[in-house]
Amino acid sequence: MIWKTTYSFIVALFLFTIGLNAQTSTPDLRNCGGWNCTSENFTLNDVFLTLIDTDSNTVIDVDDCDSGEILNAKVMLNYSSNASNTINSTRVFADLVIDGETTYINSYLGDVPGKGEPQSRQIYPNDGSNSFEWECGTELLLQNILVAWRTGGNTDIQYNYDCNSYNKTQCEFPTSTIIAAPLAVQFDYTVCRENGTTTVNYSSTTNGGVAPYTFSWDFNDDGTPDSSLPNPTFTTSSSEDFTTTLTVIDDQGTDSDYTVLISNPSEINVTGDIIDINCDASSLGSVDITISGGTDPFIVSWEGPNGFSSTSEDITNLEAGTYTITVNDTYGCEKSASFTIEQDPTPVVEAGNNMELNCSTSSVTLDGSGTSTNADANLTYSWSGPGDFSATSEDATVSNPGIYTLTVTDTDNGCSSSDTVEVTQDSTTPVAEAGDNKELACTITSITLDGSATSANNNANLSYAWSGPDGFTSDLQSPSVDAIGIYTLTVTDADNGCFGTDTVEVTQDITAPVAEAGDNKELTCTITSITLDGSATSANNDANLSYAWSGPDGFTSDLQSPSV
Repeated sequence: MIWKTTYSFIVALFLFTIGLNAQTSTPDLRNCGGWNCTSENFTLNDVFLTLIDTDSNTVIDVDDCDSGEILNAKVMLNYSSNASNTINSTRVFADLVIDGETTYINSYLGDVPGKGEPQSRQIYPNDGSNSFEWECGTELLLQNILVAWRTGGNTDIQYNYDCNSYNKTQCEFPTSTIIAAPLAVQFDYTVCRENGTTTVNYSSTTNGGVAPYTFSWDFNDDGTPDSSLPNPTFTTSSSEDFTTTLTVIDDQGTDSDYTVLISNPSEINVTGDIIDINCDASSLGSVDITISGGTDPFIVSWEGPNGFSSTSEDITNLEAGTYTITVNDTYGCEKSASFTIEQDPTPVVEAGNNMELNCSTSSVTLDGSGTSTNADANLTYSWSGPGDFSATSEDATVSNPGIYTLTVTDTDNGCSSSDTVEVTQDSTTPVAEAGDNKELACTITSITLDGSATSANNNANLSYAWSGPDGFTSDLQSPSVDAIGIYTLTVTDADNGCFGTDTVEVTQDITAPVAEAGDNKELTCTITSITLDGSATSANNDANLSYAWSGPDGFTSDLQSPSV
């Protein structure tokens, strides 16, 4: 096979089996097995694009076009035979790829004269149309080509053939060909801004014309060539938009240019609103992302604890940990940011030590406190207790026994916790016993008061205090007194401040009895002894009189009426 290269639109050709027939009555011979191409009777000179003036239906002779311009065109096949004789029933099968879409080609060329002049045939559009709309710069590929023909016969098999209609050696599988198209200058680019510098990576996608190309770039429209590379890089600290022009000259001297106004983006910035896990983990965390700068659309990817990943911009139902988002804009510019999800800390509450009410303490102040690891904590306090008690201060003064609950709430995150304290009451009064009443008498000028006390309080710590006539006081349990009157014993339990009292009366009995020794008596010679007639009376109703006589020579007697 002879190859003729005249234009620069190269088509990649691959050898593989294609699926469906375009015409049900004429199969795609590429699907038939057994091809063993040894003949070299067919020459595919080139495949080219012809532009058409649809008003006059005439060919337009142009060397270049503006990228993106819509033109009317048709695809032409130029071919010939180098055989001595005419080859017959020639047919071309191929795939025409235009902008990624594939069209099945089954073109009947018929007889090709041996060593004759090259012939041209329209192979697309293949629906009877004279042209199709083609966008300048769009790549066209003709691939998977099979050319089959017959020799030594003139049977017309244009409309009716099968896999056995052609000799499996009279064929060609071209591996490459050239589609000619006007020179279309164009380029792609990526533009990113980071740390005050904009970087543009250009990539020429120029096609058509005849390669090789000569490139001249003017990055910022200042009229000065900046690069002759096909894929240069431009950096600038300016934040203004700028215009870039690429001028290309092909191998035949055709020149064309392509100009693009490039929007200078701001740097990608990623911020997020974090909602932490609530106190009891009934609501998990989330991150609501805001992306600014760069050039949308954006592609995001998340990574987090325990293999977490997501491609959603905003993420929810998150456990505690650090989550990193990577944002790529339409140009591949990249920005990463990390966000940490925490569980809202619950405040630590202390209601204080248990307290006791007693006889000397009628109210107590509960010592509440609250702390939190939340740096923005704003703690409030709420007490509740017996008798609908309530308070909103950190400490609370109470006067009733019972269980008191302190709830501390962090208004910054809504978390709260509680603690309780018990207030008991000890009003056990000791029982004071001042003892029996006492009596002073002529012979008893002082007595000892018999004080005592008992208490049901197991922790009782009793003390004694006496008071009485003439300012008498004593802290003895059983003091001695020598004055008549009412004596009061106060017993105090130092454990609870409770006290009890009792009194005792000290009286005095100094009523003297009236002694009567009787009449005087006389002894005589005949009366040698006499009986003294003693008697006594007393105003004391309880008197218990005794008698004691004394006389001459040491006489004594305890009889009422002794003999002397």
